[in-house]
Amino acid sequence: MKDWNPEYQKEVLFFLADKVAESGKYVLLLLDEIDYLLLEALESPSDFSRIRGAATEKSCNLKFWVAGTSTWSSICTTIGSPELNCGLENVSLPPLTKDDFEEMWKQECSLFDDEEQRGKFLSIGETIYRHTGGIPYYAKFVGSHMINNGTIEIPDYQIIRDYLAEIVNNRFTSDVERSVLFLLSSGEKTFEDTIPDGVSGLLSKGLIKVDGNVYSIGIGYLLDYLTARKQDTSVSDDAIDIEKKERDSLVDEIARLRDCANNSYATNKPFIATTKDTSYFNVMKKPCLDEGALTAFATSVCILYYEGSETGKRLPSDFYTHEFCYMIRALRNKYDHSDHSYEARQMDDDKLFLIVNDGIVPFTLEHYKSIQSKVLNYFRDELLLMIERAPQKKKNIKKSNQVSVPSCSKNLENGKYYEGVVVEVNNQYGTFLNVKCNLYPYPLQVKSKRGEIFENDKVSFKAVSEPNWADPNKLFWKADDVHRTE
Repeated sequence: MKDWNPEYQKEVLFFLADKVAESGKYVLLLLDEIDYLLLEALESPSDFSRIRGAATEKSCNLKFWVAGTSTWSSICTTIGSPELNCGLENVSLPPLTKDDFEEMWKQECSLFDDEEQRGKFLSIGETIYRHTGGIPYYAKFVGSHMINNGTIEIPDYQIIRDYLAEIVNNRFTSDVERSVLFLLSSGEKTFEDTIPDGVSGLLSKGLIKVDGNVYSIGIGYLLDYLTARKQDTSVSDDAIDIEKKERDSLVDEIARLRDCANNSYATNKPFIATTKDTSYFNVMKKPCLDEGALTAFATSVCILYYEGSETGKRLPSDFYTHEFCYMIRALRNKYDHSDHSYEARQMDDDKLFLIVNDGIVPFTLEHYKSIQSKVLNYFRDELLLMIERAPQKKKNIKKSNQVSVPSCSKNLENGKYYEGVVVEVNNQYGTFLNVKCNLYPYPLQVKSKRGEIFENDKVSFKAVSEPNWADPNKLFWKADDVHRTE
């Protein structure tokens, strides 16, 4: 399908379905992670009623398997159109039984060449089962983490904390279901006659288990996470919320700057706006927790910047040959392989991961999240540089109002704290609160802050430098950990 122009892909699919139907068969499509698809791209009944239409139309050339954490009926109800639940069959896939899990674990351990290592991992199979609740993905993720870190010690729940947070905070997990989870986090419960609302939904999602009439949480890591949340100890929802707000704000800024770049090059706009752009920006806001999420993220960035500029042909000046353009194409090709214009002049893996992950091939949650953060910041800085070089740039904008700093300062040291004053900066791409320091000629963009800050506040901040993609000899300077001193 990917060899065809997007304009013809739908026609190709329907043509295939018609030809297959001539033999009395049909095309079966698997829509995986349907929860995320509906959250990020299809948000109204009209958006995904086509799935029902295609599945129920008379010729029945197309069939669907819709897979996800939530049932189709609950999704339809949440979206607001329960009538779309056209009698589809629900099949629940529970976690593996203990016996099946042991067989899987033995099979995985048989891949070790080292007999001693194989024996050590075989000996902890039962413990892994208790921690992961028999979910193969979690077990393999934890096992990979242990191998990569050269340890046999089982990590605590924080290794998959973000996955657990996604489960508990999922839009398609109801408040009642969350209440039951927290109730069971205090210990197993027996429900004799009346089963609380939400229990059946949690059973169907595999988040709890039942033995007779005794209900409990079967995933040890999930139990640890819920306990920590109740006690408000090592896990902080505030930290997760702050990460989300910062990521959303950065993506929104990129969207504005992309529009601003088009306005700055009015006679030759760098980017072609489409109705799908919003969905790509929404994907960029989703946290990168694994390789699949990074693939979707990298693809969206590449589509919005490289493909959105007619594969670089519309980019101004030499931006097509900038390291940023090579980097996002290489990152997208590394995991997606859908860019058939991949050429040798793009980055090799060593250089790519040196830029985005300190030379390490990503394998942990923190790696994927860090790559996402770095790429978003690089994207923003590249657009700022593009606007800075625009021939139509407004000449009445004073240099003191520039958010990006064009050169390195000899008066600032990376990682050192300084005193400054919060100032308001007005320019062609928005109004921002920046920090003015008497040791530097331009206001510094705020990278992070502690608490609220307002104009004229006296603050302390840490000076940090980031690469200038256009000129490796220059840096962008920013104010990190900004907080009031009075």
